[in-house]
Amino acid sequence: MLAIVSQLTVELDAQKAGTVKVTLEGSIAVRKKVKNPSPEYPKEALDDSIQGTVKVQVVVSKAGTVTSAKVDSSSGSKVLDDAALACAKSWVFEKARQVDTGLAVFQFIIGSGLPGIGGINIGGLEAPSPTLDITGQSGEVKKTGFVKVALKGAVAVRKKVKNPSPEYPKEALDNAVQGTVKVQVVVSKAGTVTSAKVDSSSGSKVLDNAALACAKSWVFGKAEVIDTGVIAFQFVTGSQLPEAGGVYTGGLKAPTPEIELGEKPPVPPAIAQVTTKVRKPSGVEIKDKQELSYPKSAKENWESGTVTLRVYLKAKGVVDRVEVVVSSGSATLDNAAMSNIKSWRYYTEKEEVFEVDYIFELK
Repeated sequence: MLAIVSQLTVELDAQKAGTVKVTLEGSIAVRKKVKNPSPEYPKEALDDSIQGTVKVQVVVSKAGTVTSAKVDSSSGSKVLDDAALACAKSWVFEKARQVDTGLAVFQFIIGSGLPGIGGINIGGLEAPSPTLDITGQSGEVKKTGFVKVALKGAVAVRKKVKNPSPEYPKEALDNAVQGTVKVQVVVSKAGTVTSAKVDSSSGSKVLDNAALACAKSWVFGKAEVIDTGVIAFQFVTGSQLPEAGGVYTGGLKAPTPEIELGEKPPVPPAIAQVTTKVRKPSGVEIKDKQELSYPKSAKENWESGTVTLRVYLKAKGVVDRVEVVVSSGSATLDNAAMSNIKSWRYYTEKEEVFEVDYIFELK
């Protein structure tokens, strides 16, 4: 468990002072912060010597904003709970390819001293122990690690245009977590990674997610064919890279040249289906609904997702315009849905607006 800790001491007078310790857990702990102001110790709580711990469940969007913040465990004080919520909602994280979640733990402590983990604060509140809330305290010897990457299959010989090195998640390093993740990838003719799935887990979700994020960011040279293969990421704690077959500082055996990476080229999808969900007012009548076949190129590239369209109708059911509200992430799927919705026939007495979800699934 990773804990990113910040400390704020608020001194109102010689008698009243308070400290706020903040701990982040989960995938939000390893996501870079763009704006994370320190929480304020509410004066009302200080005056009444109120202290306690608030755990806030946080969801961070791909854009980096906090889209949800809810009290997971209350301090017993609404004043402290509200202060923690307000602080968490004000944070801004760096943009990412995925939505991240986790807990922000706010410990409000009366007094100006911050003890070691497991000790007692000046206000009498027990400091969290390493097994409960906090790891990686300042002063701890910094852990090191490295990641060895091996490719097998057609992707191994295809030219790489962009293949950034994976980062060893701090949360995993702090807890000496190591292991090997094998990621099955599909690379389009254009060179983008259209599919990346864990073929063999390291046993750690943190390492698996780091490997997936890295694989998805790679870009290969253009080609006439779609390529597949396996990328193996070996996360190793320690600082020495031994020869093949040796043993790392962290105790994990290094792969030999004959390491089995579990190459399994993805089989073509057995099921490719498109379903729609219509949300319309009673004034809209759909008189003719054309079925949509799964686009061949999207199926070959294992492209799937859901696109939400908003349809604007004039009187008598004439389509005025259609816009994409939420993209599937695939231009091919979005365009197919746009073309299909325009082929439907409607009837309305007046201008109307409704939305349709196109759900593209591959199995």
